[in-house]
Amino acid sequence: MRRPGGQRGHGAYLKLIAARWATRLCGPASAQSPAKAKTFLNGFKRQERVSAVVDFVMSGSRFKLLVPRDNIKLTFALSGVRTGRVARAPEEKSEPFGPEAAAFVTRLVLQHDVTIEVDAVDKSGAFNGTLFTSSGENVAVLLLENGLATVHGPSADQSRYANQLYSAETRAKAAQKNVRRQRGGRRAGHAGQAAHVRRAGDAAGLSCSSGPTTTRSRSAYGARRPPPPRWRRASAPRWRSRSSA
Repeated sequence: MRRPGGQRGHGAYLKLIAARWATRLCGPASAQSPAKAKTFLNGFKRQERVSAVVDFVMSGSRFKLLVPRDNIKLTFALSGVRTGRVARAPEEKSEPFGPEAAAFVTRLVLQHDVTIEVDAVDKSGAFNGTLFTSSGENVAVLLLENGLATVHGPSADQSRYANQLYSAETRAKAAQKNVRRQRGGRRAGHAGQAAHVRRAGDAAGLSCSSGPTTTRSRSAYGARRPPPPRWRRASAPRWRSRSSA
């Protein structure tokens, strides 16, 4: 690096060297806060793809990345998809297929070189975008094809890869893989339960139609309550007239 001349340039040069040595000794900077993450957002957007290394897998769609070029650590979330949450404590419970999605991406990208395309920064300071493997495969599409994720409509519609995401989900739905198989089983179970109740009602001579319920008849629930006695109706006006007088 060329050393700038002049007194002011010499001071800037010393500050730059001190910052570089602090980074080497203390490790990469963190871009966790929303304000600090937004300072890197425009620079990431100007680049076609940013090279990074997956340092930690938080869930099937959330990662800790190290960007060697800028020497920063950041949280990265996949846009357009949603995976099940993974329990962090023994008393917590994981969502369906959350651990399977985390294990899938762990085998795929952990401690591997990847490239990212950044779209935005959320309120927690995490970068949202698309993650690609070293061979150029879209990780979100791979999760959807294997039935380990579902499409998140609001963010998927804003992604440039929306068609690929919806097509991958359609293929997983047709193959009844993992999440799609479970959801199809639940629908079949509810339909079977409704049919069983309908058959039981028909056997008992009851109507189990799915239409709106009919109004209650007087023969089944009795007639309306009779009007109050005449003396009670007549005494009310006299009582009111006395109080008003």
